[in-house]
Amino acid sequence: MTRYATGHAEASRKKIIRAASRIFRERGVKEASVPAIMEAAGMTVGGFYRHFPSKEALFQEALAQSLERTFTLLDHPEAAVAEDAWIEALALLYLSPEHRDNRGRGCPLPALCGDLSREDASTRRIFEEQLTGLIDRLQQRMNTASPEARERSWRLLALLVGGLLLSRSVESETTSNEILAAFRKLSWHHAGIAIPKPLTLRTPRAYNNPHASGRLGDPHAFAAHHSLHAGRGHRSPLAHP
Repeated sequence: MTRYATGHAEASRKKIIRAASRIFRERGVKEASVPAIMEAAGMTVGGFYRHFPSKEALFQEALAQSLERTFTLLDHPEAAVAEDAWIEALALLYLSPEHRDNRGRGCPLPALCGDLSREDASTRRIFEEQLTGLIDRLQQRMNTASPEARERSWRLLALLVGGLLLSRSVESETTSNEILAAFRKLSWHHAGIAIPKPLTLRTPRAYNNPHASGRLGDPHAFAAHHSLHAGRGHRSPLAHP
């Protein structure tokens, strides 16, 4: 009988969740099969049901974890910067070609919202809790508890998610880049930034380094920090390793 080291089961479970998080975002819930997920995790299909009762249960956990990781984006750049500078940098990070092209390691909202509308009440409830938590975090970064700030938070999130989703929905890279640029400007306008000033901020690399470790957890960790120079051509923190 094979004996495993202490913690083996938990480590295996985490590997499955990490692999599922990526596969769900790349293929959607319906097309993400259990065999594909287990193969990506480097495990056999037979071991799946020792960890999860169903694919739906795995999806709920993977969704909650990937949304929690998205919160980390809102903690960068540093909390000390002004609200307009933070929104400027956030738009550069989120609405970048690198994020657009990293569906499996990026924010789950543009990748999975369509699927979530067809999921059961339990899954949608988990999503709603995570989503409102994301709005709470946005509102905190705006340094006010006013109803207006909460509404602005919803509008900003809709601009970011909608812009990224639309940019992924066209074939032409030129058109896609135009969409990203337009939504970045719209986000800045939303923040009252008429013409973005040159900005240098330390921001995270995010999501796409499979070898990094950190707050986001493998393989979605922030591996390094880079400077962004808004309005002068920026070096995206989502650039491929």
